[in-house]
Amino acid sequence: MTDKLTKIRDFMSSYNDGPLDAFVIYCDDWITPKNIADRDRYIQFLTGFSGSHGLAIVTMENAFFICDPDFYDQVMSQLYPDWTFIVSDVSPILLKSYYRSFTMLPKGVRVGFDPKITSHTIWEFLIDFLQPKDNKLIPVSPNPVDLIWTNRPLPPMNPITPDPCESVESFKITIKKFRDKMRKEKADYMVIPYSEEVCFLLKIQSQVNGQDVAFQGCAIISMKTIYLFMDSSLITRELREYLNTCVYPDGIIELWDYNSLTEFLHKLVLESDTTKIWMDTLASKSLHDLIPTNRKLLNANGKFKWIPASLFITGPSHRPDKRTFSGYPLESSFDRLMSFGSRQNKIKVIRMDFVIEEAMRKKGESILQMIQFDNIL
Repeated sequence: MTDKLTKIRDFMSSYNDGPLDAFVIYCDDWITPKNIADRDRYIQFLTGFSGSHGLAIVTMENAFFICDPDFYDQVMSQLYPDWTFIVSDVSPILLKSYYRSFTMLPKGVRVGFDPKITSHTIWEFLIDFLQPKDNKLIPVSPNPVDLIWTNRPLPPMNPITPDPCESVESFKITIKKFRDKMRKEKADYMVIPYSEEVCFLLKIQSQVNGQDVAFQGCAIISMKTIYLFMDSSLITRELREYLNTCVYPDGIIELWDYNSLTEFLHKLVLESDTTKIWMDTLASKSLHDLIPTNRKLLNANGKFKWIPASLFITGPSHRPDKRTFSGYPLESSFDRLMSFGSRQNKIKVIRMDFVIEEAMRKKGESILQMIQFDNIL
């Protein structure tokens, strides 16, 4: 797999906006949909690891894959041998220490990332940890992985259908909850950026062999209309008939092709100087950049408001509510970390010992007791 890294490094050294010292790709199972399409498995293509979260960093000399101990066996069996596995304890979303891995980079480096597949939340984390060392985070287009992935799978073409386990009435109850929350927050529009959440909102599904599969989908909610963006070829007659039955006296559902999403958001911005758009922090950085900061819904501390996971209470499991999420217990992860030294494998493994002292002191306690969420999200 050295050939892939060589091509990535060739791209980095000759990037038209100036050479890059590193390139990062991140995935996490409650930021990106769990059942992502094969063509969107960037981490797996590049590193061999097919699990649900991790951080890949390519520099001109090294390739690092960072993941927590729960995936140790899977990483060791799948990771390509030209990668170095860095074992980092607990979920990267909950513990800022995860990003101390960037201490491996010297000062003043340029780190590339793809804003189309990087959430705004992750972008903020990366900025927080790169800026103190005078490093710069550079949005990259095109993604170098796209350029070298010559046999990339085609997009899934499975049709989108009504969810047989749901009903029109459950849809109406759900959309009322969303709009009640929008009224409370004084939001004119709410952007639902992921297909899993769109499916939960509209009570629809996209499946292959009985398994849910993500698709390019987005919904924008106003007080009168739901604008549904997806590949028009996936819209079946059955789906159109179902959506027509969801229409009620004071609301409509409009179907739009996914490629028109960017233009639509531009028009929302121009619609009125006072329009407020609730853009989830888990939406991609590229989507966030379409909306001026003063038009997005913000917390009192100036950060973008998180669309509460309580709205998805029976929906996607990749969206835990940060108010109730208890984190991973340290005990099992700590014990596994301490046993790593005795294991032999062809893949180089680095232990991130910055958590060991804290783990020994608070062994068995939940991560929630170690972290102040207000300082993180």
